[in-house]
Amino acid sequence: MADQLVPVGIINWSVGASSLSYWVDGGQFYTLLVNTVTAAGTGGCEAMVLYEGEANSGNKTCAGGTDAGLTCTIDADCPSSTCVPPTLSYIETAIQSTATAAYRDLGSVLFPIQVGGSSIGGVPYIDTVRLGIQTLWSTGTHVAGGITMYDQTPYGLHYMTTASLQTIANRTFAAIQAALWGGPDGAGPVPSSVQMLGDRRSIVVTYTDNTLPITSSGSLATVAWTINDNGTTHPSSTVTISASNQITIVAPSPLTGIGTTLTYASDNTAMGAVVPTDSSTFNLPAQITIAQAVTPTLIPCVGDCNGNGHVTVDEILTMVNIALGNANISACTAGDANKNGQITVDEILTAVNNALNGCQLV
Repeated sequence: MADQLVPVGIINWSVGASSLSYWVDGGQFYTLLVNTVTAAGTGGCEAMVLYEGEANSGNKTCAGGTDAGLTCTIDADCPSSTCVPPTLSYIETAIQSTATAAYRDLGSVLFPIQVGGSSIGGVPYIDTVRLGIQTLWSTGTHVAGGITMYDQTPYGLHYMTTASLQTIANRTFAAIQAALWGGPDGAGPVPSSVQMLGDRRSIVVTYTDNTLPITSSGSLATVAWTINDNGTTHPSSTVTISASNQITIVAPSPLTGIGTTLTYASDNTAMGAVVPTDSSTFNLPAQITIAQAVTPTLIPCVGDCNGNGHVTVDEILTMVNIALGNANISACTAGDANKNGQITVDEILTAVNNALNGCQLV
């Protein structure tokens, strides 16, 4: 940071395997941290980097009452509530509590690091921690960030190689530089839309970022991307950079488009893998995507009376009633393909075909 002409002092204050409940406003370790910084005579601290989450991915917490947020193993540990896995709301609330207190007490902006390995808690708890941190990067008060770790390979739960430690330092510097000193880019590409193409196999993720194009150090790892379609999980066949701001994921077979979601970098799937990054100095990785809805763009579908992209038996019966004069055309304007105000036998047959084979995607 010498090139920023900023005198830097680092106070390392950490406690291994400590959950967020100790670091919230008034928590035991947070209070000791404030006392340490105060005793150092610095007058505060411009940035606080919070590496927190591994313990919370496995440690349960008390759900409410007077023991809300305390770590637990069984319900008996929570006299006034029950012992539950961490929720997204809890992660966000706890980290925001720390951020608010740190700014009030030390003048610090909080930089929470999106943690890596999940050998303590596993899925879905590590994803919950990561999503909570990622959400606060953009919505939190006195919170900044973009420090991702999901692609790094830890030794157990810790990063002990020179290469990984340098990567962590680079990404931390980029985030702090962007938030506090006008640096160019402090976070990796953010997904802005996820859309299925007309072949029903290709899904395009469009990203926003300060430093495009999207790039990678080699062929993108397919194992990091999964598609859930109508309750069935599909691996990705290929993943490619298809435009300066887009990634295209191809499923092994056509998808229904019903309740389709895309997940990227869940659990340890991207650990040690080639991932999409921006083109900034430190090639910051794309933000994770967990069960993000995939939008199929539909052409007008004959018989799809309610416009949900599918034709049902009830909708075909509605068309029959319109054709017989027992219902008004307004009950299913999508059944009137030629827009002549009537429903014909040919249009009913087209609707039956759409019910059997699905509505066409753009």
